Amino acid sequence: MNTDVLTRVRAEIDARLIELRPTLAEYQRLLDAEQALADKAEQARAAKAEQALAAKTEKALAAKTQARAAKAEQALAAKTEKALAAKTSATGAIERAASSPRGTSQQAIVAALEHGSHTLGELTVVTAISSSEIRDSVRKLQRAGTIARTRREGRVAYALLSSAAG
Repeated sequence: MNTDVLTRVRAEIDARLIELRPTLAEYQRLLDAEQALADKAEQARAAKAEQALAAKTEKALAAKTQARAAKAEQALAAKTEKALAAKTSATGAIERAASSPRGTSQQAIVAALEHGSHTLGELTVVTAISSSEIRDSVRKLQRAGTIARTRREGRVAYALLSSAAG
């Protein structure tokens, strides 16, 4: 009887295996499909994260480039403004020197030079002004373009420029 029971149990197991094999195959296909979907979802998340990182990197690079350009533009504007201010200042000084009324010592020097060139010593005697004040005034008149440094008998002398005589 033992053999009959074993044979019968064995037959039931075989029948049940035959009955469940399609279900087991379907279960395996479902597991494979689930894994494929999970892989696709992971790929999509990775691609989306990569795109977001690329966009963030591009945005940061653009901001950095824009900041550098703005900084360079500010530096250029500052240099231009500084150069313009220097030019304006220099032009203003020249215009002020040319248009402002001369001091009494400068007027005396110009009056003395209207009669011909003079050395510093001669200007001191003719104008009765101290030599240090004569030197300062001569420098100012040279910068203003009123007089010029020349040579007379091997010595430094000063003379009116032809346009300043009138």
